[in-house]
Amino acid sequence: MAKKIYRPNVAAIVLSPKYPEKVEILIANRVDLDNIWQMPQGGIDDGETPKQALLRELKEEIGTDEIEIIGVMPKWVSYDFPEKVADKMKPYVGQRQKYFLVKLKPNAKIYKFLDFFEQKEIEDLKKNFKFAPFLFDNYLLAMSFLKKEGISFSIKDIDDLKLKGRFEEIEKDLWIDVGHNPLAAREIAKALTKKVNLVYNTYADKDYEEILKILKPKIDKLYLIDVDNPRIEKKENIKKIAKKLEIAVEDFRKIKKPLLVFGSFSVVEEFLRRFSG
Repeated sequence: MAKKIYRPNVAAIVLSPKYPEKVEILIANRVDLDNIWQMPQGGIDDGETPKQALLRELKEEIGTDEIEIIGVMPKWVSYDFPEKVADKMKPYVGQRQKYFLVKLKPNAKIYKFLDFFEQKEIEDLKKNFKFAPFLFDNYLLAMSFLKKEGISFSIKDIDDLKLKGRFEEIEKDLWIDVGHNPLAAREIAKALTKKVNLVYNTYADKDYEEILKILKPKIDKLYLIDVDNPRIEKKENIKKIAKKLEIAVEDFRKIKKPLLVFGSFSVVEEFLRRFSG
């Protein structure tokens, strides 16, 4: 049996400067997952000590490393990744974490990326942003780091950038998106300006009923595509949910535009294989 490999990781329980008079603990909402909250954490790079990794991760994730270390958990805590993310984390099967209890220094500031922009600057950048609207906040987040570090940038810097698979219109009225959770579905529904036929399938552990509820106002018809993957849900179960939601559904056989292909990489990959063939 192959030996399990755990990714070395640090995690911080961050207290406000008011501690111990008042106990306030920082938790943050992830931008890439719907309603998922966690404390600052991240992998330990080669050659780093856990303390060095802690300070780097705090600077990257909350914008400051101005902290006082109050305590360090003597033991490492190991856990396996949940099934829905395990594939993309290979060769690691989980994480081995070192926990730090830290307190923000009185002069420390947790930065919000919008703090670096004037409203007019945001509006001007948005006018020239060529990707899907729901990706604009990600762009501002990245540019806020450049602002903080005093590095100049221009919206034209990304003119030649190709962002594959995120609400990408690969030809007229044919979009693909590899999002596969309610958060992605919500943003896609906002971005669509017309009703579409939806080519879809999903991993069994995804909340596909909620996804279809969100997309229903923008769906003319649901087309289920066959995908050879052991994690894929049985089409019969998706059809039951579609019937419950009063969404017309049938098996996918040919392209009927306007068309959105939405789902995991496996779903989009299978569609593109047929489309290019």
